[in-house]
Amino acid sequence: MVSRLVKGRGGYRSCYCCICESNGLHAIRLGGEKLVCIRCGSVGRQRALVSIMNDQFPGWERMSVHESSPSGASFQMFSNVCKNYIPTFYWPDVPIGIEKDGFRCEDLQNQTFRDDTFDLVLTQDVLEHIPDPERAFKEVVRTLKPGGAHIFTVPIAGRIHSVTRTKYIDGKIIPIIEPRYHGNPIDPNGSLVITDWGIDIMNVIKSATGLETTYHRIRDVRAGIEGRDLTETHSEIFITRKPAV
Repeated sequence: MVSRLVKGRGGYRSCYCCICESNGLHAIRLGGEKLVCIRCGSVGRQRALVSIMNDQFPGWERMSVHESSPSGASFQMFSNVCKNYIPTFYWPDVPIGIEKDGFRCEDLQNQTFRDDTFDLVLTQDVLEHIPDPERAFKEVVRTLKPGGAHIFTVPIAGRIHSVTRTKYIDGKIIPIIEPRYHGNPIDPNGSLVITDWGIDIMNVIKSATGLETTYHRIRDVRAGIEGRDLTETHSEIFITRKPAV
């Protein structure tokens, strides 16, 4: 275990990264998503998602996978190892189903994919930006094959109850509380946060789709999976499964 400090960045330690499969590499402590793999740049949230895919969906590399708004090390890995991986982004000025910059434009709330298309749908910190999440949940389930699953992350920060920050009425943004933005890989202005989700997101999904969602708190110090900030000790993964026929 390495204990010396990196100036301005905190300490760093020896961890295993399930994304680049480096054993004994060093992960730097940063603010926010605090442990970053020096080799591939993965953060704990990405390692947690891949870890649970390896554990609960073995052979996912051979499955059909849709990821909305991908980024970073996990996107690079999925692109390299999953032959049937389709990454998508949403551009308001591009017709859905059309490609831009090598990516297909898709709105999670109104997708052009056929029913029963994917084994897995992945969304990492996307759902807090969706104006009509209930519609998005229904669309995701529609595109899943029987027995498929939606695996996703949202920042819940210990909340039980969700809070609506912004509403869309007739296409207009109506702030309810002070606007907040998260980083967006295709927009330097960031993405407006619509909902601060709580653990009750599982009830919202059940109401919209009739399906149960499971919640997984993952903590694995050896893999650098320790949460989103310096006070948390876990990463949260949600899984909604579509029943097999």
